[in-house]
Amino acid sequence: MEVAEAVEKYEVFWAMKTCEDRMRELLPEHGVTIFVHAIKHDILRLIDVTALSLARSPFLPVMRALPSHCAIQWVEYQDAYQQIFEKAKQSILLAGGYSSAFVHWE
Repeated sequence: MEVAEAVEKYEVFWAMKTCEDRMRELLPEHGVTIFVHAIKHDILRLIDVTALSLARSPFLPVMRALPSHCAIQWVEYQDAYQQIFEKAKQSILLAGGYSSAFVHWE
């Protein structure tokens, strides 16, 4: 992350895409840290990808790491994602004739 911070700070444009690509590879292990970095530097593509990967993550670790000006937006995003997930889950259950008692969703 130190290299990515320096790249953004000193605007090393030729290295920005490489850092972004590398951070995408590290999302499963370092999603919250990458999300905060992307927000700090306004890297919209990385914000989008990271937010989606964190949407069903535990709420508090993400909230604790976010800048305070992003808290309400994160709550709204996570709530909207959860509503969409629930509707999709119900559609799948109804279309397949499954009972939710027999299906485990993570």
